[in-house]
Amino acid sequence: MRLMKGGLLMQRNWRRLRTTIAVSEARFLPALQGLDLDVPHVIQCLARRQLASATPAITLPTARRADIEPLGYAVLATGFMARTASVLAGDVLTLTPVTGAVSYTATYVPELVALITELEESLDVRSARAGWQLVAEEI
Repeated sequence: MRLMKGGLLMQRNWRRLRTTIAVSEARFLPALQGLDLDVPHVIQCLARRQLASATPAITLPTARRADIEPLGYAVLATGFMARTASVLAGDVLTLTPVTGAVSYTATYVPELVALITELEESLDVRSARAGWQLVAEEI
C-alpha cells in the first residue's frame, strides 16, 4: 500500500498453517468418507516448528501439543545449535542462557484446529496398493 506522499507501507494478512497428511502405500483405504468436511477437526502434528529470538525468553503459540514438550537451543556464532535447559511457564519458554550464544531457538509441535480442504483417495488394483491424502488449513 502506498501512503499519500508515495511511501511504501507493507501489509500482511495473518498466515495460517496448512498441513498435508499422505499415505502412498497401504493395504486398504480407511473410511475417510465418514469425516465431516464442514466442521473443524483437531490435527495433532508430528513435525516440530521453530521460533527464533534474540533473547532466551520465547513466547510460544497456544495452539501446540501439550503432550510433547518444547525444546530450546542456543545458536552459537559458528551456526551450531546447542540444546539448553528450559522452563515453560504458561506460553513463555525461558531458556538457560549460554555463553557465546548469538540467538536462541525454541521448537514446538503444533496442534491445529483445521478444516479439511482436500481429500483424495487412490487405488491400484494391479499392485493391490491403496493411497490417500488429506490437506487441512488452520482456522
